[in-house]
Amino acid sequence: MKKVHSRWRRMFYAPVCALVFGVLLTSCAGEASPRLKLPAKNVDQWTMPLNQYRQSLYEDFAEGYADKLAAKACVEEHGIAWPVPYDDLSLRSPTLNAVGQRIFNREIASTWGYQVAPIMRPNRGEWRAFDDAVAAIDDAQFEAVVRPCQRKVEEEQLPLSQDDTNYVNALAMDADIRSRESGDVKKADRRWRECMAPLGVSDLADTPERMPTESQQRAWGTFREKDGGAVMDKPSDAQLKAAVFDYDCQVTSGWLKARYDTTWDAEVEILAKNSDEIIRRKAKADAIAKKVAKIIAENAPSAP
Repeated sequence: MKKVHSRWRRMFYAPVCALVFGVLLTSCAGEASPRLKLPAKNVDQWTMPLNQYRQSLYEDFAEGYADKLAAKACVEEHGIAWPVPYDDLSLRSPTLNAVGQRIFNREIASTWGYQVAPIMRPNRGEWRAFDDAVAAIDDAQFEAVVRPCQRKVEEEQLPLSQDDTNYVNALAMDADIRSRESGDVKKADRRWRECMAPLGVSDLADTPERMPTESQQRAWGTFREKDGGAVMDKPSDAQLKAAVFDYDCQVTSGWLKARYDTTWDAEVEILAKNSDEIIRRKAKADAIAKKVAKIIAENAPSAP
């Protein structure tokens, strides 16, 4: 989106795990802390212990949508157009997990290369029209009308969940940093580079997470300009070949296993130490999710 994203209070940023098995944690936070189930490991989806307590990317989309719907009557009372269209919240990107992290497995590497598959709304023309309508509101009107309407929505219908979401996201980030800085991963980084040598990439990254490199992106010409915006081209055969080679090196060098296992172990430790607070914040987020669903059900326009 254009101006609307810089002006709207709820940003789209970030997973809910599915199957669980009988591995339990006992919290270190005190005797009253509940026992917690760990999700089943799934490296292809980068499933982690904290995922089930984080707001999913798609829940965040729904919250942003509900926020716009809830503000519609208030904004339009002041004679300002607020044409919020239908949104299909069931759409997914095969290259992102529910948290919003880019996932990378052999199927994705062979289909999408390094690219992130976009979520393509079938009615994206209507959404462009909405973005344009919001961008056309002058700053004085936006501050005098839209901002108060946003505050009214927050106070009366839909309190912000970002504080609770950011708390768990920060814990997950801490686990991620611990993993990246671990000795096991750093050793695996070196083995991965050795495996990648036959590709002859002049500016080969020091870790798979910094791929593709600048020279590769220039050679592939992934993006082009069309209708005033960047459009993603279908991945070239060269990109797909490099991505598959990269993924295979991540596996054979032991990098993928080391990165996943060290992140998992760090999250298990963090979850055990912070379980009471994590569960308390998750309960608040779940209550907001119910309000989001109700607003959408009562206010969303019909599918085109």
